[in-house]
Amino acid sequence: ANRSYVSLPVIVKETPHEPDAFTQGLCFDLDGTLYESDGLYRRSQVRRVDVATGRSLKRKANKGEHFGEGLTLVGRSLFQLTWREGIMHEYDVATLALRNSMPQPFRGEGWGLAYDERRKVAYATDGSYHVHVLDPANGWKATRTPLRVADPRLDGGLIEGLNELEMVEGELWANILPLRHHKASPCVARIDVDTGRVIGWLDFSALNKRQSARVRRQPHNLVLNGIAYRRPAGAARPTLLATGKQWDSMFDLDLAGSALGEAHVRAKCDLHIAPVGGRVG
Repeated sequence: ANRSYVSLPVIVKETPHEPDAFTQGLCFDLDGTLYESDGLYRRSQVRRVDVATGRSLKRKANKGEHFGEGLTLVGRSLFQLTWREGIMHEYDVATLALRNSMPQPFRGEGWGLAYDERRKVAYATDGSYHVHVLDPANGWKATRTPLRVADPRLDGGLIEGLNELEMVEGELWANILPLRHHKASPCVARIDVDTGRVIGWLDFSALNKRQSARVRRQPHNLVLNGIAYRRPAGAARPTLLATGKQWDSMFDLDLAGSALGEAHVRAKCDLHIAPVGGRVG
């Protein structure tokens, strides 16, 4: 287990990423195939991706008026949120055929989505400090009041802008985009799914620095977004992938612990921390 409060990336491999893909969701299926949900109106889609080349093996376009968001696998279906349309799509993972479109199962915007195989619940974000906890087997109904994500080491403040999500060894990892506060974080929060407490941070700013000038010129738009994790049975190491919106590359990562603390997070992670009891701005 990683016990560092701040972890840093160790790049194992850097591979191409589709530079037009406005990454909003990233996940593996049970066979280790990668899928990506891309955003932007008239350009949103779900893609099956060849990790080695970044090329699309298969794609399914969204309607032009739908802005694709978070993506996760539940059983043999991929579920994709939309940003402001209040709709969630279900696709057959084998064919990417659209199986169903349903009302989004929580209020507000649709941002991130992840499924917890151990607890059989899904987690979703709406751009605030809330994580919605949903039961896909029961009509995606909420199983509890939303988690309020806060970091006790940052004065217990609430972490605004929770975005794309991934389950990693029982923790919920969240990209952070405090869009409503004109910030964009290069950091990922590690969240305790029982309490909403932030366990630690991953500072991925080194990945952004490896992108082209095209990406780096738009630090509040072409942001870090997209984590996918898989631990194959018997494998020597798990696979942790990270990329960003219209980034040039995707990274297969290991993590290194550090002695960095709260001061580093405050200085480098570009967070908007709301006081407990504060309302979403």
